[in-house]
Amino acid sequence: MKAVNAKAFDMVAAWSVDRLGRSLTDLLGILQELQEKGSTCSFISKVSIRQPPPARRCFRC
Repeated sequence: MKAVNAKAFDMVAAWSVDRLGRSLTDLLGILQELQEKGSTCSFISKVSIRQPPPARRCFRC
């Protein structure tokens, strides 16, 4: 928040909304402060990470 107050940047990115504040009250306060300072907030909640298919087990009879 010190950097936001100093206007060092104009956007804050967080992995998800629960990573920005510990409680709903904290979150609302942070979002209000960002808005007052002219900053925006972006959440990266749906990141597609490609995973290999599950390994198949082979059995011999």
